[in-house]
Amino acid sequence: MNIKNGLVGFSLFLFLCVGCASADTEKHNLVGQLLTLTKAAEQIERVSIQAVHLFVGQKLAQNPKIPDTEKQQVMTIITETFRESIPELMVPLGKIYEQTFTSSELQELVVFYKTDIGKKLVDSQPILFQKAMIVGAAWGQKIQKESMRRIKEKLASKGYKI
Repeated sequence: MNIKNGLVGFSLFLFLCVGCASADTEKHNLVGQLLTLTKAAEQIERVSIQAVHLFVGQKLAQNPKIPDTEKQQVMTIITETFRESIPELMVPLGKIYEQTFTSSELQELVVFYKTDIGKKLVDSQPILFQKAMIVGAAWGQKIQKESMRRIKEKLASKGYKI
């Protein structure tokens, strides 16, 4: 290989690398816009904290020896811990979006979430999620009862009792 061909090859390599980096930067920026427009961090924080508070609250309620002031401190620690860790979660979440969508698709999503209906969808997510959780919980209880009935019936037919 002569020097001229080597330089041409190296120049082409650099051009392609810069193009890839530019595309990656564009995608990264689009994902950042999308996550901002969808209020992803806020939504994740709200849902996570609500779910954990519900679970931990139920567990704490089972121990009446723990005073309410201590229970509140536990909830405060949980809330602070979740809030502090959300930015850490956003990095891999962003990578998932980058791997899942093309730059063109991300651009379309950004455009959509800038529209009135896109904004309404984002703003409606908390109440939609809350209502879906209520419906899902009722459905889950129904399915659990039916599953247990079937399991008991199946095991009883084989001589087992639970």
